[in-house]
Amino acid sequence: MVRLHTVLVSRHTVLVSPSTVLVSRHTVLVSPSTVLVSRYTVLVSRYAVMVSRSTVLVGRYTVLVSRHTVLVSRYIVLGSRYTVLVSRRTVLVSRYTVLVSRYTVLVSRYAVMVSRSTVLVSRYTVLVSPHTVLFSRYTVLVSRYTVLVSRRSMLHDKRGSWGHSQ
Repeated sequence: MVRLHTVLVSRHTVLVSPSTVLVSRHTVLVSPSTVLVSRYTVLVSRYAVMVSRSTVLVGRYTVLVSRHTVLVSRYIVLGSRYTVLVSRRTVLVSRYTVLVSRYTVLVSRYAVMVSRSTVLVSRYTVLVSPHTVLFSRYTVLVSRYTVLVSRRSMLHDKRGSWGHSQ
């Protein structure tokens, strides 16, 4: 704390320096555009408004509700550590569970979102569309569309979309 710039504004608000304001025990306003919400959470934006102890309104669609809950835009929501809404219909529920559509759930240890409709779950497991899943090099789940698999792990459905396991 700087001697010349330390002013007690109110019971819970302390001005530590001209650019540092301690709002509460865990909330520090470092600059007009930087808010330290907790020990591990820093929110940097042009417009940062502290609504409550755990809620920060940054812009029209960006809200930090808690340490692990961030609404980035209308459709991208980080609900908890492992719950991510990537688009309107694609949800990564946990580290190992991917919900691609209303009725399609893919469970695996490693799930990586490659594109909007392609999920790479493991070395040989690729979800190309909500109805086409390649489980291994030579094992294919065919539901709505016909899938052709070769030794190179290439797959093709009726709509003509190609994919391969990496």
